[in-house]
Order: sequence, then C-alpha cells, then structure tokens
Amino acid sequence: MEKKDLIDLFKIQIGLKSLEPYISDAVDIIHTSRGGGWDAGMSKGDRNDLIIQVATAIKSMIKKGDKLDRENILDAIRPDNTIKTSELIKKITPRIKEIRMGLYGNEDPLFPNNIDKIVDWIKEEAKKQAFPLEQDVERNKEKIINLENEIKFKIKELSRLSYRENRLLTEENPTIPVPLKIKGKFTGYQNYVWIWPRTKIARFEGEMRNLSKQTNFSQLALIIYVFTGIKPFSFSYKISKEFMIGVWSSIGIKIYRDVNDKEFIRLFHEVKKFFKRPGKQLKEKHQRINNLVDKLGGIPPTGKMKFWEKFRQEWNKLYPDPKEQYNSSRGPRKAFLTINKRLQHLFSTRRMPE
Repeated sequence: MEKKDLIDLFKIQIGLKSLEPYISDAVDIIHTSRGGGWDAGMSKGDRNDLIIQVATAIKSMIKKGDKLDRENILDAIRPDNTIKTSELIKKITPRIKEIRMGLYGNEDPLFPNNIDKIVDWIKEEAKKQAFPLEQDVERNKEKIINLENEIKFKIKELSRLSYRENRLLTEENPTIPVPLKIKGKFTGYQNYVWIWPRTKIARFEGEMRNLSKQTNFSQLALIIYVFTGIKPFSFSYKISKEFMIGVWSSIGIKIYRDVNDKEFIRLFHEVKKFFKRPGKQLKEKHQRINNLVDKLGGIPPTGKMKFWEKFRQEWNKLYPDPKEQYNSSRGPRKAFLTINKRLQHLFSTRRMPE
C-alpha cells in the first residue's frame, strides 16, 4: 500500500482528532526506519499502537521554536532499542498496575489511547481530594493565623539572638505535569495542575517522579501510560536547553546507552549549533575599548563628538604603539558600535526567563 493511502487509513482507524496532524510524520519516520513493507507482518492493533506511540512522541517533543528531533525518534524505534524499551516497560508494568489500582481502582488504563481525557480527570480528582482539606483549613483559620504570627515572632527572636537568619521549612503544594489542553484539545505541550500534599494525587505524582528517575522515561510520558496505555519511548539521549538572563545559556545532555561515532558527532553539532555566535567574534581590543568607555563614565546623551575625541586622546596615551593609535575619533566610535551591535544581537536571540 502506498504511504499516502496508509496515512489516510491510519487516520480513520485510530480516530483521534488530536493526533491527526502528526500521523503523516509518524508514518514517514517509521517508513524511513523500517522500509516500505514495515506493516506487513504486524497485526492491526500492533500497527495502530506503533503509530499512536510515534505520533504522541512527535506531538510531545514539538516545542515552540524547536525542530522535531527525527533522529532521536528514528533511533528509539530501531528494533534493538524497541526490544530494550519493551523489556523496560515489562519491568515497570507490575508497579504501574499497582499504581492504577491505588489511584482509581483498576489495573487497566482508564482512558485507552485517549490523552485528551487525562487533564479533566486529574483536575476534577485533585479538586475533590482537596475539598475536605480546604474545609479543615477554613474551620481552623483563626487558629492557623495565630500560630503563624507566633511562629514569625519566634523566628524573629531566634534570628536576633543567634545573629543569623533562619527560615522555617514549610510544606509547599506540589504540582503534577499534565498534557496542556487549549479549547479542549491536547496541544503537545506540558502543563501543571496544583495538588494538595498527602492526597492520593500527590502520592501518585511522587510515584511518577521517582519512577522517572529510575528509568529514562519522562514523568509526563509515564502519566500518559498509566491513564491511556500508550507506551513511552526509551530515547537514547535527552537534551535540555536553558535560556538564562542576557547572553548566558546552558545545555545538558543525558546519554542512556553507548553511542557510536556518528551519533556522537550529531550530538556535538547539536551543541555547537545551540551556542553558535553569528558574525565576527569580539576581540581583546574590543574589551579594552569597552573598559575605557566605562572608565570615562559611558557615552553621554549629548556632546558625543567631544566624548569620542577625549576617548581618542586617552587611548593614544595608554597605547603608544603606532598600530594601536587612532588618528580620528571615528575609529573608536566605529569599534564601539560593533561591540554594541554584537551585544544587542545576543540579547535579542536569548529569551529572558519567565
């Protein structure tokens, strides 16, 4: 069957509107990985499960401004990696069944292959479980306020006596990751629902967090698996990119198995691409120019020509080498504009943290 016909067939058989935009990419990736006749020896159920699995992974991986990491998905569905993932899922399945029983009283997925219903269930259940706790807080509101004031006074007194600050450790409301829904549809992004400590939902969140640490499955992927039975992918690597204030950023890579030279080079280029600086690099002379501008109090709002002439004279005194000298104020001014333009570009291409 032609790939286009397969895509149309899968859209009908799977019947999940939220995954339809990603089925084409999923089929294309599976074709690339396993060749044109990949579905011939598979049952209808296994074939559809694979498409749902890949489409869900594609949807979850797509972030605003990021490209789809096709290579990582291609690697994840290679036969040897699929077998390893299957074995890992087998190892955690008994615990997943126990978690399901404790959470909603059934070993089977609550919403088979349907991501869209997870968020509403968690929000409703979190609200239901929080209700008696909120009532308890309301009943004891006056007592709580008095205790808080008493604790604040004692901490202040302790700080005065010990000449150091002390911070009271309080139990904060945790959050649980869920698929983000907009206008009732799963978007592929991750969102969070606030939950009360020590509720059943809070214990479930802790279980998923711990299980995520013990495997290379994400917490959200495990939550989706619990509710829908859609199996998570075991990726060979995970890349986390953090945009910090100004020009500084960081990238972290976790590798879960040995990688060959080709794969390592691909990761190297991913890092290089992330930190790539467009245009010419600033040099040591630019640093000296910038330092002298700061030393002279910065560029004034008026009288800029006088400032640059003063800069030129001061510079020529500090650096008498003829190769370093400036014959007019235009030279240092142009060099400083280069610095300013470069820094503006860096700040404009780095997102400020929210």
